[in-house]
Formats: sequence, structure tokens, C-alpha cells
Amino acid sequence: MNRKRSDTIAFKLAIAFIITVVLQSLLISYLLISGGVIEQARINEYKIFSEKVNGRADNLANEMTNVWTNFELYTNQIRQYFTEIDNSDGGFTKSENEILEDLAPVVMDALYYTKTTGAFLIMEEGTDTENSHPAVYFRNVNPDRADEKNSNLYLFSGSWRIAEKMKVVTDSNWSPRLTLTDENQDFYEKPFQNVGMAPNERWLGYWSPPFRVKPEGEEVITYSIPLSDKKGKPVGVFGVEIAVNYLYKFLPASDLQPTNSYGYIIGTLSDEETNMHVVAAQGALQNRILHAGETLRLEEVDSRNSIYELKDHHGGKDLYACTNAMKMYYNNTPYDGEEWYLVGLMDKDALMQQPERILNALLTAFFISLCIGIIVAIVSGKWFTKLARVMELSEVQVGAFEIKMRSNRVFMTNQIPKMLNLTKAQQHEFEKDKFKFWDFLREISQSGTDEPNLYKIRIDGEEHWLRITQKMEDGIVRGVVMDVTEEILQTRALKEERDYDALTGVKNRRAFEHVQELLNAQLSAESHLGAVMCDLNELKQVNDSFGHDKGDEYIRFSAEAICKAFPFGGVFRVGGDEFVVLVDNLSEDEVKESCKKLTELMDEYRKTSGFRAGVAFGYSFYNPESDNKLEDMILRADEAMYKNKRSMKL
Repeated sequence: MNRKRSDTIAFKLAIAFIITVVLQSLLISYLLISGGVIEQARINEYKIFSEKVNGRADNLANEMTNVWTNFELYTNQIRQYFTEIDNSDGGFTKSENEILEDLAPVVMDALYYTKTTGAFLIMEEGTDTENSHPAVYFRNVNPDRADEKNSNLYLFSGSWRIAEKMKVVTDSNWSPRLTLTDENQDFYEKPFQNVGMAPNERWLGYWSPPFRVKPEGEEVITYSIPLSDKKGKPVGVFGVEIAVNYLYKFLPASDLQPTNSYGYIIGTLSDEETNMHVVAAQGALQNRILHAGETLRLEEVDSRNSIYELKDHHGGKDLYACTNAMKMYYNNTPYDGEEWYLVGLMDKDALMQQPERILNALLTAFFISLCIGIIVAIVSGKWFTKLARVMELSEVQVGAFEIKMRSNRVFMTNQIPKMLNLTKAQQHEFEKDKFKFWDFLREISQSGTDEPNLYKIRIDGEEHWLRITQKMEDGIVRGVVMDVTEEILQTRALKEERDYDALTGVKNRRAFEHVQELLNAQLSAESHLGAVMCDLNELKQVNDSFGHDKGDEYIRFSAEAICKAFPFGGVFRVGGDEFVVLVDNLSEDEVKESCKKLTELMDEYRKTSGFRAGVAFGYSFYNPESDNKLEDMILRADEAMYKNKRSMKL
């Protein structure tokens, strides 16, 4: 080995030990700890863990707030019904049983539409009964399957005439009236006590922790809102239930670990409390380490990614938890202090597997370098090839390079040419010319991401992502290259699942709210924004008459038509049958022309659909003199859309 190579990484790992064992130990400790390789690997694992939990929490919150609770159409029908049967004496012109028989089809339609495991309408208790309420309460054993014969449904509470009229069987725990006790009454009493507290009764919706409606029944969570007629008179509570077993279908434990996964739990934290409480746990592993109602004692590990170590549990292993607030309630409502959290749990050994593999690989390299270092002084520089083989056997995609500022050469480990897809000619050229090597790194750094140390390279036609960390000290630049392709692909998949509507492929409500927030921060007198609100006509009737598959086809075609009509706009699906198009720098004539094209596309579809397919639309443009925020412009577009919708019905 010549004099120029005597000060390289290879020399420090081998010859330094021959000089002194102490100096070797100090150098390796510096590379491992001060260099931050292991710590950065841990941070990467925390970040991946956090992104998985955050993505799953966003998906669950979207399901809970935009699908399971999307029953405003049905509560409006119920309010209108109560208004019509109200008499001048403060009562109703029909008996309780007649009212519930009339409204049972509405409750059943809401159950099918929201795809929940139960739906209920509970009225005030009579003066001659205590805690016994007239109610109609349906349950669905398979929410993912629509059945025209209602074979999946059964009546949990309600009169026998309702079961006969709706042709459904009764549950084994069936009762004609619903009895509420101290253990199960919150899902009714909390929303009912707050009737009239807000202009929109949806703001008073209450999510219950898991409970049993009847002692012998299964655990459910419910979402219920108070009901009043259009004169403001309180009449009862309407809501839906989600069985805890069904809820956990949306929380697959394999997200976090392929096997022996602890999965997810749900916790709550109120303004008056400092510790989170477990409200839902599922599976043998979870029930062995935690029980519903227990306090979670969490010790902070990484505040940026909300990673904690779980203390005082009943398991024998060290567990890490990642928490994500689900934001279930509107601000300044009676329950905004009751925060729900999705908590992911992982075995510490499983979470730290990759950093441990890197550490073990480096330690293995360290010990082997001690042996090879003794031989290298006598034999030759072949020890470096052996060290590279050990790194390859570790299966960890890590490489390193070193550049001295006073020299033009680049020294690199055997993994670097393979990871950077270098030819033999490129390798020899870069080893002799550090400036060409730097030019190559700058060329592949155009990855299209905000992360400065992320590089993209194509190997055999496939994209690979590398994280290259460089550090300069004492006139020497040392770099570590890690293959993070799997991490990047997982992160992209989670973002795609989080921001796009699965049925139509357009962006969803969460993405719309994020864009809305960004645009509000950028509004100025020079802004030329516009909004087009679109609403599908007769979607419910299509679902009822032709089935939900036809309804889904109708939604997909309408989304495609909107995208074709507004190719330069951002299209978002914000509700079951509602879309928003945001446009920029378009004139009113251009918007009108796009609306005309949309009408033509829907007219063509109507000819073959078998029903009155159509999209009602309305548009407006940002007015800096009257609009304080984007929502003002969207509200005007919404009003114009409803005006158009009414005209289409004439």
C-alpha cells in the first residue's frame, strides 16, 4: 500500500489498530456516534412509523367524518316529517308507534347509505315510563354488501309491526322499546341535552367510546346528533353505530408488523386529563398487554414524530407507541375538549431492526478490520475486499466514500459503484477526479422532492432512491450512502391513499381542505381564483332503483366528465355526490364554455344510462372587496349550484 492511501478510511480501520488498540476504539466510536449513522437510521424508522400511523388515522377519520356520518339528507327528511305532524298543542298528530313506522324506511336507507353496522332513531321517553324510549334501531351484519331482501338486517329495537312491515327479522336481544341506563345512556343524553346549542345540529354530533347498548350485546361506538323539528322543538336523537369488530377492519395490524403485530388501539384525552385512556383494544396480543379504561403511561422518545415508549403495560417486551390526534369535533362545540387518538404499537426490537442491522454490520466490520489490519501490514490491501464482502453479506444497502480537499482522488467502498450504477470506466474516472464525481451527484440530485439529501437513480429501468449524507471535517469530506427506495415507495403509497378518492381517482376532501388552507394564506387583490360547485342529480334514487354498483358507475362517469370539461382546474370530491373545481386565471366565458361541455357529456351519458343523469353546477369568482377568505367565494358558488339544481327539476 503506497503512502497516498495510508490515511484513508481503510487505513484507519486497519493500521490504526496496529499502532494502538485505544486509538482504534476511539476512532470507531467517533464514526458511529458523532457521525450520526445509527441515530439517523433510528430517526428514519421513527418517521416511517409515524407516517404509517398518520396515514391510517387520516383514512379512518375520513371514513368516520365523511362516510359513516354522511346522513344529513335523512335527518332533513326526519325534521320535515316532525314539522308536518306537529299540532298547535305542542304534540303530534300521530302516535309514537305510527311515527316510528313511518320513519323506519328512512332509518334503513341511512343505514345502507352510510355503510355502518347500525342506525337508530330514539324519541323522548313518555311521561309514564322511566328511561324507556320509543325507538327504531336496525343493525346490519354485513355493511359492505347491499341486499334488496334485507337479509343482512335485523331489528334491534322497535315495534313488531316495523319488523313485519320492513320484512326483517328481530335480534335475539330485541325489545319494543329501548331502555337506557347509567351505563349506556350517554350516546342519547349528551347530544339531546345540547339541542339548540348551535345553528347546525351536525356541530353537536357526539362520538361515544365503545360500550354495549345491552349487557349481552357486542361493543359498539356510536355517532349521534340531536333532532328538532324546523320550529326548534326537540324530538329525539338520530345516529349510527359502528361495531368495534367492524371498525378494526379499517385498522389492519399488518400495517405495522407482518407478524405478531400489536396493531392499533384507540385512546381518548380530555382537557381535564393529562394522561390518555384506552377506549378500544382488539386482539389477543392487545388484550394481554392493555385493558379498556386503563391509563397509557407514555414516555417521550421523539417529539417530532410523536413516538413514545409505553410504560407499565402487562407485556414482557419493550413497546413503542405513535399517537395521532384524529380531530373528531368542531372547535367551540360541547365536545371539542374530548380528543380521540389513534395509537400504533410496535415491538421495539421490530421497530429498531434496520438500525440494529446497520449497527451489527458496522460492529462486524470493526472486529474483522482488527484481524485484517494485522495482516494488511504484512500481506497487502486485500483486506478491503474482504471487508466489502462482509458488508454485502449483512444485506444492508450502505456505502461510504471519502474525499480529501487537498487531493483530487475519491476513495469509495465496494458498495458505492453498485448503488450508484457506475460502469467500470466511470468508477475509475471518479476515483481519479473528485470534481467529476461531484458533478455526477449534482446531476442525480434532481429528484423533485424537498429533501436536500435525496437522490434518484435508474438501475435496469427501475427507480432507486438514495439518501447521501456528507460531512466535512479537517479538510476531509466523508459521505454515507443508504438505499431508501422502500421507505420512499411506502411514503408515496400512504400519501396517495390519504389524498385521493378511491372510487373516482380525483383528490378527496382532505386534499381540498389542505389546498383551501394554502390558498387562503396567499389571497390578495391580484388573485384570479374561481370555484365551480357540482352536484349529481338523483344519486340516491339511482342507488335505490338500480343498486350501488350503478350509482358508483354514475359517480365515476361524472368525475371523468368534470375532469374533461375543466382540464385546467383542480377537481375534488368533497362528498358522496358533490365535487368542487378550483380554477385560476379563467374568464367567466371560459368557465361557461366548460360548464356547457359538462352538460353535453352528461346528456350523452343520460341517453344510455336509463335514468335522468345530470350534474347541477354553479360558479363564482373571488372578489377581494367582499370575500375575506376562499370559503365566501365557494359559498356563492354553492348557492348558484342549488339554484341551478332547482331549475333542472322544473
